[in-house]
Amino acid sequence: EIYTLSLHDALPISRKDFGYLKSDVAGEMLPVYYYGIQFSAEQKNPEQAFKYSEAMRNRKFLDQVGMSTALSLDGVTEEERQKIRTLSQRIEKLKEEMDEKKNIPSVDDSNESKNTALALTYAEKELSELDSSITNRIPKYALLRNPETVSAADAKKYCGKDRAILEYVIWKPEYKGSRNMDDLDSYCIIITNKKTRIVKLDGEYDYSESVEKLRRIAGLEDRDTKSKNKLEPLRNELYEKLVVPVLPYIKNKKRLLIVPDANLSMLPFDILRKNEKSKMLCDTYAISLSPSISISSIRRSNAISSEKAFGIGGAWYDKELSPQGHKDVLSRKIPKPEGKLWGDLPGTLDDLELLEKEIFSGGSFEKIIQEDALESNFKKLSKQQKLLDYPIIIFAGHGVFNDSELPNCILFSEYSGNFNDVSSDDGCLTISEVANLNLNADMMYLSACNTGRLDANSKDGMTGLVRSFMVGGAKNVGATIW
Repeated sequence: EIYTLSLHDALPISRKDFGYLKSDVAGEMLPVYYYGIQFSAEQKNPEQAFKYSEAMRNRKFLDQVGMSTALSLDGVTEEERQKIRTLSQRIEKLKEEMDEKKNIPSVDDSNESKNTALALTYAEKELSELDSSITNRIPKYALLRNPETVSAADAKKYCGKDRAILEYVIWKPEYKGSRNMDDLDSYCIIITNKKTRIVKLDGEYDYSESVEKLRRIAGLEDRDTKSKNKLEPLRNELYEKLVVPVLPYIKNKKRLLIVPDANLSMLPFDILRKNEKSKMLCDTYAISLSPSISISSIRRSNAISSEKAFGIGGAWYDKELSPQGHKDVLSRKIPKPEGKLWGDLPGTLDDLELLEKEIFSGGSFEKIIQEDALESNFKKLSKQQKLLDYPIIIFAGHGVFNDSELPNCILFSEYSGNFNDVSSDDGCLTISEVANLNLNADMMYLSACNTGRLDANSKDGMTGLVRSFMVGGAKNVGATIW
């Protein structure tokens, strides 16, 4: 059997390839990216493999954030929104018509097909011109509508002398979707300021299962102390599979920027080591993770002369507490009710007060807490561009992940139901809403559960809250994977 795949069309460099595909169709294209990476590796072209890898991560982000986020940006007019929606629907309909004609070869409709193709070309051209016009006014629009894929040459410049980039590509058989393809290999793309390489990893090893097992054993998923003595061999094993193959190419480097794939984004790389007598990886390198080099290399906050920090926390969550009850629980005058999934968190108020007293003294720490810790207030400060003045922003509260009733988000006081008269928000700041924020922070720290976590089966890499905060303007994001 021979399969012909257009690798050029698999790259979302041009919006016409993926901008208007339904999410399920776009998902079926995922194996094509992996195929492109393997094909490039076999052709000894690591630069092209890197291009496919970054394009794949951008496509995943588009699936999550979607067109609606870009259209909701301040500055996009209602007329432009309506025109973009109309053109998008027309383009999708024309593509469907062309696909239907291809599936009926006996029908002689060459003229009709040409007319459909011509109409599609004009519609795409009109949409491209409109997008360009908006991008000239609102640069963030392009980050959401058509994320640019950085080149390997630019990534090399980004490395500088002491940094190495490790971009992992982990193939899993279930990524096949509807395509009948053999299993592909897993790789690590290594970039330094001098060279781009691609190294083949053990294709028989089950990376996802090992990461999940390590999380359980290390106590990140449970507190079974009996299993903790199994931690050492497993982190040694993951070190052997993920780190040893790249060591020859990162000599004399001090910093590692790791771009994970699949559920490697939930792996604490810091604790990996060769054996119990060896140093952990974090003792040799300063380690950070990135959702993609494309977003990291362009995410540069403007210099801020201010040394102020901003915090928001001590929010009201418990739907059964009165306003005074919230205050008493958060001030620890009464114990917090037990067994509440989204109960009030006294520690989040303690966090901010400690920072104010011991770290950011002299009035350099500003905060909104308790009844003022509203999603609407946070968005208002963003819209007024007041958050641009803070190089450090801290959120202390609940992070929601994989809940049956709530989207993945961070929670604010509206969730308690006490603020329907002053806020139209629901208290759930979602991935799409985060991407619309106006930030300029060197560090956005999320002192909340699961803010860096992703569904192990979602194939999303790091395309959740972390990347959205970077699109919103944060240079770095501190997030938790448990």
